[in-house]
Amino acid sequence: MTCRRTGPDRRPHAGSLPPFAFWVTFRAADGTDEVHHFEVDERGTVRVWETWLTKGALIMQGHVMTDGRLELEAVGPNRSGRMLLQRRRPAP
Repeated sequence: MTCRRTGPDRRPHAGSLPPFAFWVTFRAADGTDEVHHFEVDERGTVRVWETWLTKGALIMQGHVMTDGRLELEAVGPNRSGRMLLQRRRPAP
């Protein structure tokens, strides 16, 4: 998962991070990417929609855990499953 934080003008945000983000990329095992819209509110609730910026259908929701990992559950018709995401540090 790649998260790109953006400011109100939709350009990458410099300086302090805003309380939300818009762009997330999920990479499938075959290497294809899917771009989705996502937001994290001040309580740590995470929501992921089908289409970047215009949102579309809600496809996942969850929360930021105290250790920084994201727990997401698929929502909607024909969707099921739960995932736990954590940041991998690059190898030195």
